[in-house]
Amino acid sequence: MRFLVFFLLIPLQLLAASKYVREAAAGAGTGADWTDAYTVLPASLTRGDTYYIADGAYAAYTFDDAISGTTLITIKKATVADHGTSTGWSDTYGDGQATWGHALQFYTDYYLFDGASGSGAATNTYGFHVVATTPTLDQKFVWMGGGTGIDPSFITIAHTMFIAPTNDVEKIGIGGQSQSYQTNTTVQSCYFVRMQNAFDLKGAVNCNFISNYVADGFSSALHHGEQINFGLRGTQPASNIVVSYNIFTNCTGTGVIIGNNAAADEFAATDIFIYGNVFDSCTSGGNGIIATTSAAYWKNVRVIGNTFAGGSTLWFSDCQGASSATVKANSTGFYLTNNLIYNRSAAIGDNADGTLNHDYTSFYDCTSIPAISNGQTASGSPFSSTTDGLWALASDTSARLALGGSFGTDALGATLTSSRGWKQYSGGGGGSTTYRGFQFGSGVKLIGQGSIRQ
Repeated sequence: MRFLVFFLLIPLQLLAASKYVREAAAGAGTGADWTDAYTVLPASLTRGDTYYIADGAYAAYTFDDAISGTTLITIKKATVADHGTSTGWSDTYGDGQATWGHALQFYTDYYLFDGASGSGAATNTYGFHVVATTPTLDQKFVWMGGGTGIDPSFITIAHTMFIAPTNDVEKIGIGGQSQSYQTNTTVQSCYFVRMQNAFDLKGAVNCNFISNYVADGFSSALHHGEQINFGLRGTQPASNIVVSYNIFTNCTGTGVIIGNNAAADEFAATDIFIYGNVFDSCTSGGNGIIATTSAAYWKNVRVIGNTFAGGSTLWFSDCQGASSATVKANSTGFYLTNNLIYNRSAAIGDNADGTLNHDYTSFYDCTSIPAISNGQTASGSPFSSTTDGLWALASDTSARLALGGSFGTDALGATLTSSRGWKQYSGGGGGSTTYRGFQFGSGVKLIGQGSIRQ
């Protein structure tokens, strides 16, 4: 009896197992090792288990397993360094990519979908690649939820590449299904190319978009581009969202980060934290790089320690609905500080009723510079090189406003002691890392397992 009690007290986590998936496996198909690996991800997955995925091509999949408390299911790319058991293993199973057909769908909670490797625009480094299987049709690569009442939570997607086709179709990287609400979603260290929306956050709560690379954002007359698209779902605005340590390059459209609307005078989003990002050669159709659409309002937006280089139009606007008393009155709580603007219009749109707190911004080779108490205006480039990947400073900016917590470190984890913009000055060295191979911080952090929020 004492032995029975002992085994009943063993935590369920200790019973978790590793399972193995290899497209070309020819064994018994039990998933027990690489010889007898599954050839496809099983229809039912076990909570607490890790499913290692070998190189190969895999079909789109729906994750709908019953939850068990907070127990996670991990889908992870097998690598030479991390592949579980060595039984039946060959390094050729882990030196390439696993591709997935679109659309992956998450219907239930607590999944980690991790390609295990990937950095910047180096396409061959990403362990997972979700492919556009029918380029002439709308592309929705990952969907959260599946209609009313199916609202997944605690999903993390990491080290995954999404490359959209060139066709003029809807192209959404990660978003919520109509009538579904996503909460506690983290998108980290992923690569998005030619997206209309990299991350669609209608009615989303407690979500993070961190250390991603977003390139060549798509926009057309039929499909307006907004790489991060906050908005209303039903009566619920997007709220408590972190967008940090990302590179956005050559993105155009309504804007890059947009509080969107469905109808006039709607409340799109609140408590938005945008810090430590680079916006390189990004433009908008007039709203601004960070802004709302013409009929929406948002509030409590923090834009801190970002670098804006090249491009035109407004880099920030608190609200676009200047003619609407409702929009103007409700657009409140904006805080802009420690940003660096280079070689572009520095104009901001201040259309709300006296709610914009803007200071400690540095302007280099800019036009339309606003008057602020602790602004810095200078000529020439502040960077040792604009192609070194780090946008490293050749000399330091004027002093930044001291802020702690998440706002006190740069994208490489260095403490921000003096510099404005996304990176702390370190003596003028540009480093050896190329821009498109920028290596972001390692490690995937799940919401609820250590806060990354200010």
